[in-house]
Amino acid sequence: MVSKPSFDPNLFVTGISFKEYAALHDSIDRPLFNRVLRGLYAPGSTIKPEVAIAGLDAGVVTPQTRVFDPGYYQLPDFDHKYRNWNHSGDGWVDMDAAIMRSNDTYFYDLAHKLGIDRLHDYMAMFGLGEKVSLDMYEESPGLMPSRPGSAPRAASRGSRERR
Repeated sequence: MVSKPSFDPNLFVTGISFKEYAALHDSIDRPLFNRVLRGLYAPGSTIKPEVAIAGLDAGVVTPQTRVFDPGYYQLPDFDHKYRNWNHSGDGWVDMDAAIMRSNDTYFYDLAHKLGIDRLHDYMAMFGLGEKVSLDMYEESPGLMPSRPGSAPRAASRGSRERR
């Protein structure tokens, strides 16, 4: 487990001065913050197979369902473009191609088709949003998708009916 920015841990061996500790504690870089156990990070492409399974299980896509990727995804009635890593796009992609190419546009579209509540429930079944039981008291649970302005829904694996 590596945390950056780092600091010299030898400062703590013989007793750290108040001034040295304050410099670490008050640093804008937050070197004492345990990023490994407390940091919250987007799952990135590692979540794509789970979203694919959710889409198949919910019946919103088949392996042959195709999406056109111009290099971005745009929600209906919104101007913002969510860029694919391949800015020139991959053209028509089905699920196999989307997984192979790690196509963001396909999975943005699939997540939209699933809807936020169903996406939450499926991700909870995979254990996302839960502590991973490292037996380390500083561990934080992850964040789960939810509607803007709604109270966060608990991540409870398998306890919710699928919609």
